[in-house]
Amino acid sequence: VHRIPGTDDIDESIYEPKFLLLDHLGSTRAELVFTESGGVFSPVIQEYYDLMPYGEVIDPPTTQESVMFTGKQRDCESETDYFGGRYYNNTLCRWLSPDKPMQDNHLHLPQSWNLYSHVRNNPIRFIDEDGFLAREKNGKFKRNVVLDNNGSMIHSQEVKIPTAKSSTRGRPFYLFTEKGNRILAHENQFSQKASGYNTNCHGLTFADGQYTIGNPNDVQTILDDEYTKIDRDNNQSVQEGDVAIFSDNNGTILHSMTVSAVGSDGSASTIIGLGGTIPEAYKTTPQEELKKYESFGACKVTYFRKTQPDPKAMSLSDKENFKKSR
Repeated sequence: VHRIPGTDDIDESIYEPKFLLLDHLGSTRAELVFTESGGVFSPVIQEYYDLMPYGEVIDPPTTQESVMFTGKQRDCESETDYFGGRYYNNTLCRWLSPDKPMQDNHLHLPQSWNLYSHVRNNPIRFIDEDGFLAREKNGKFKRNVVLDNNGSMIHSQEVKIPTAKSSTRGRPFYLFTEKGNRILAHENQFSQKASGYNTNCHGLTFADGQYTIGNPNDVQTILDDEYTKIDRDNNQSVQEGDVAIFSDNNGTILHSMTVSAVGSDGSASTIIGLGGTIPEAYKTTPQEELKKYESFGACKVTYFRKTQPDPKAMSLSDKENFKKSR
C-alpha cells in the first residue's frame, strides 16, 4: 500500500490509469493522465522525461516511471535496464556482461568487436530487443553483409532451391536467430521484371518473404533456437500461426508452411505458404501438400510453435495474399 508522505492516508492516485507517450525508439518521454472536472475528463501531461541518447534521464522526478529506455524495465535502485538477455547501465552506456563472442563480429565494423557496447554506439538508430543483437526499430530484420576471404563484400551468389529444381542469384546477408546464431539469406538483386525470385517457402515462413533461405541446416537452426515442437503423438493441439515442417526419412527439411486453420481435433486443417516456382502463396491441406512433395522424399510433417511470439511478424492474412517478385 502506498501512503501519502507524513500521513496514514492511502495515495489512491497511483492506481489511476495513465498512458506513456513514446519516441521513435519506444522510450518513455511523458506520462499522460485524464483529470475530471464537472464530469468532463481532460488529458493532462503528468510528467516529462528528458533522456540522453543512451537512456540516462536528465533531472529525473522523485517517482520515476519504471518502463523507460526503449520500453525496457528499469530498476530505480540500481539504475539498470533489464533486456531479457542481460542488464544494461544507462550511465556507463555499456552492458554489465559481454555479448556472445564471434557471433556478430566483423572486420569492417570495429564497434562489433566491443562485446559491451550498446547497439554499436548508435542508439539513435538502433534498439536492442533482448540484449544480444541490434534490430532496426521499423521491424526490418537486422542483417550483416557477407565477406569473401579477402574481406570484400560479396554482391552476388547463386541460390539453389532444390525442391523448385532451379536456382537464381541473390545478394547474401547474415540474419540472426534470437540466440545469436547466423542464418545465410539472400535478397533478390534483380528488378521485378528480371529473372529471379525474391523469396522461397522458408523465406515466407520465417522471414516475412523478405529473403530466400535455402539451406535446410539454417532452417533447423531457426527451429532449434526459436521454436518448440508440438507433440501431436500425445494429442497436443496445433494453433493458427504454428509452422508445418515437411521432411524426409533422414530428417532433412524439404519444405515449410504456416498453419492457417485448425480442426476440432486439434490438427491443422489448412496451411498457407509458397511452393516451387508458384509465384503466389496458396492455401491447402497438410495431406495434399505431402502428396505434392513425395517426389522430393517428403514423408512426414511436424509442427512447431514460436517460443516467444513476435509482434512484428507478418500476419496470416498477409501471408495468404503474398506474391513473389519475378
